[in-house]
Amino acid sequence: MTPEKHQIETMPGGVAALDFDNDGLLDLFFINGAPQPSLRKSGPEWWNRLYRNLGGWKFEDVTEKAGLRGEGYGMSATAGDFDNDGFTDLLVTGVGFNTLYRNRGGGAFEDVSRKAGIRPTGWSIGAAWFDSDNDGDLDLFIVNYCVWNPATEPFCGDRVAGYRTYCHPKYYDGLPN
Repeated sequence: MTPEKHQIETMPGGVAALDFDNDGLLDLFFINGAPQPSLRKSGPEWWNRLYRNLGGWKFEDVTEKAGLRGEGYGMSATAGDFDNDGFTDLLVTGVGFNTLYRNRGGGAFEDVSRKAGIRPTGWSIGAAWFDSDNDGDLDLFIVNYCVWNPATEPFCGDRVAGYRTYCHPKYYDGLPN
């Protein structure tokens, strides 16, 4: 949170529960934001985090080994085996990007966004995997929010007192899903 009250701060980062290593234990993948105004992850304190479940309520941070640090201001993650290879993959949505990570097995993921036709759509806040056409493979629905740019963000609050607050979504143009 910053004193400037940017709209992206009104939504927390997401988390996905998945068994990325097929050991029968649910692992956790947390999404993180990034510094403003760059919206780029400038250091480890901003990285997304993948925690491997070791059992007995113990977890190990395997983010770097897995290749899942991320680059931009993240919003959500959703897990699903989009390529039906038996390994759970991840889709990360965020401000100005959507990233599809293919689980290669062995604890490593690769960014296959371009190859899969996943493109940035502005500000995406969530996604869901489902089989919309009953053909046996997963389809993806990405939820978008609004047009947001830190350089043109409206001022909401009391200008005289210098008090700024978060703007209601009605002050922003919506994005199609």
